[in-house]
Amino acid sequence: MHELSITQSLLDITLEQVRLHGASKVSRIHVVAGAMHNLVDDSLRFCFEVVSKGTPAEGAELSVQTVPARAQ
Repeated sequence: MHELSITQSLLDITLEQVRLHGASKVSRIHVVAGAMHNLVDDSLRFCFEVVSKGTPAEGAELSVQTVPARAQ
């Protein structure tokens, strides 16, 4: 389940931003991912709920926007 490690990294980044900006609470996190991200959105949300307990991000809404894949 790589969603767990991804959500832990997402939380780490979020908490760093909380610290830098002196925020006390996170209400929403918006993630933009390519169509080929191979992640299960519900698993991401569940894992985020678990790893964010006891942090300023606890209870925050995690939204995932999927954008079309692009080739260069």
